[in-house]
Amino acid sequence: MKRSRQARTDLFVSISALAFGITVSVVKGNNAGIRDAIGNVSAPWLLIGFLGGAIAGRRRVVVGALTGTVAIYIALLGFYVTNSFVLDLGPHPWLTDLNLAVVGGKGYFFFSLVSGPIFGMLGVWWVRTRSVIPVLIVGLFFVLEPGIQLARNGGNNMGNQLLIGIAEIAVGLSWAIVTIRRTKLKARTG
Repeated sequence: MKRSRQARTDLFVSISALAFGITVSVVKGNNAGIRDAIGNVSAPWLLIGFLGGAIAGRRRVVVGALTGTVAIYIALLGFYVTNSFVLDLGPHPWLTDLNLAVVGGKGYFFFSLVSGPIFGMLGVWWVRTRSVIPVLIVGLFFVLEPGIQLARNGGNNMGNQLLIGIAEIAVGLSWAIVTIRRTKLKARTG
């Protein structure tokens, strides 16, 4: 019974991560502009690792770290496989397009070997202790990413990125506030 529940949980995390990756690829599309700016936001990918660890890892840190990593990898695979259909990569066979898309994202796959375990463990930490610290760390990435972009570009030619940055900050703050309130409410009633 316990293995069956874990298998359903793992399947849920995997399907959710895959759906996230596919959706981001479709939204990003093949054009510049606001859709491209939305598709280039990276903090939600860290949230995938956090939620994967929180949902599947429950109280086991190693499982949370592994699940966070696998969730981000599945999301990335969904993103890049979909990119091979969505992007205009030239007149190639599909397998060439798939190779171009995946090779183009190899840095993100490498980075997820670090971010996946860290954010998966943060998810387990949150589930285990109901501490607000892991929630604040995730929210902080949503707030810091636009600030880093702004500093890197010197505030010039931000356009859509500025709009998306403001929205990202709002999402990060909302995530932290809502999750902390729900965590405190559960602690009082639980």
